[in-house]
Amino acid sequence: MLKLPVNTELARVRGIVGYNLPKWTTAIDYQQHTDKVVVSIADAQTGATDFTIEAAALPVKTEDFPVVRNSFVNLDASGAVTTGYALSRLQLFADTSDEDAVKLTLTDGSLSRYIRQLKLGKLMKYEYVPEFQSALYAPVTLQQAQGGENW
Repeated sequence: MLKLPVNTELARVRGIVGYNLPKWTTAIDYQQHTDKVVVSIADAQTGATDFTIEAAALPVKTEDFPVVRNSFVNLDASGAVTTGYALSRLQLFADTSDEDAVKLTLTDGSLSRYIRQLKLGKLMKYEYVPEFQSALYAPVTLQQAQGGENW
């Protein structure tokens, strides 16, 4: 994860202190409509819209999805290797590779400039997950994980 805007101070502090993630606080506007979802992220310095994502609200599958474990590895603030995991279960899900399903609008904001600099290619897959359950577990050092502590 290279950059992660959040809209509360609690999320910013928890992400930085607990997970050493590159978080900052800014305004995030989320609108769920019948046929689409629109998310606008503000530039933290100017308050102007930095970028907007407009995506289709796809017809969802409601099957009994399994619980999935996703692990991650990161460096903590002192440089120690940490690992953690999240358990997630989709409740409603849809996906598509149709590039018309998602529209990204960049401006002159700092994150828009960063996204342009990445020179991203074409959309490969869009996943629409309007309902899910997830539990994110705090990371432990790799040494603790290898010893089975809290893992």
